[in-house]
Amino acid sequence: MKAVYAGGIGLWTAGYPCPEAWIAREADPAATAPASALLPAALKRRSSLLTRMAIETFAQAAASGGADLATVPTVWGSAYGEIDTTIAMLEMMREPDGLPSPTRFHNSVHNTAAGTASIAGKNRAMSTSLAAGRETVAMGLLETLALLGERGGDAVLVFFDEPPPAPFAPVPAWPALAVAFHLSAERRPTSRIALAELRRGSAAALPMAGPYAFHPCAPALGLLEAVVKQEQQSVPLGHRADGGWVVEARPVPES
Repeated sequence: MKAVYAGGIGLWTAGYPCPEAWIAREADPAATAPASALLPAALKRRSSLLTRMAIETFAQAAASGGADLATVPTVWGSAYGEIDTTIAMLEMMREPDGLPSPTRFHNSVHNTAAGTASIAGKNRAMSTSLAAGRETVAMGLLETLALLGERGGDAVLVFFDEPPPAPFAPVPAWPALAVAFHLSAERRPTSRIALAELRRGSAAALPMAGPYAFHPCAPALGLLEAVVKQEQQSVPLGHRADGGWVVEARPVPES
């Protein structure tokens, strides 16, 4: 499979509203909700936190990568999807009238973020929404590699998850997080690294600690760090040091 080029990046998690803040480890206590400027006010009010943070990082990656929001294909990877909305809706169905909120029902499907982004950006290009548990990051990248290998051009890849509520809350707990990448089949002025040789193999363990160590999207943080560092390295895309998915990151030579 041909290499693809990564350039634009996006990130949002509480305290870190953009990739630059995350890389510098400069937390902002005021960053409690994503700006989601792409969303019109009415659409933003109807959207969940999960959708808003996914679309915030989508817009960040598209902007820094020079993508056209109206035409760029998208791939959305989330292990749990709109789990908070879904469980809240199921709880409503336990009430005597048994009627779920139409807004919650609308927002409960796995491709809610993809659909909302297409409406906000007036984008009719293809999109894929997938879930693969703790291998969601690897499978999302594989899907994007296949897409670009077949069609060429560019795409935005977004990973996003929030912790399930009780009684399914994870132990240890992890926070809501979204990370996005603009990838292209050909080198562009914004390209920082080339990604190739996605495979099962061994690599150093994920360099994550603290609340993000067990997050389904944790491997995307390692990939984001690789894009920023622009160094040759084997980037682990799973939570295991042996037998997990690995992708090779290579710096793009200066032209």
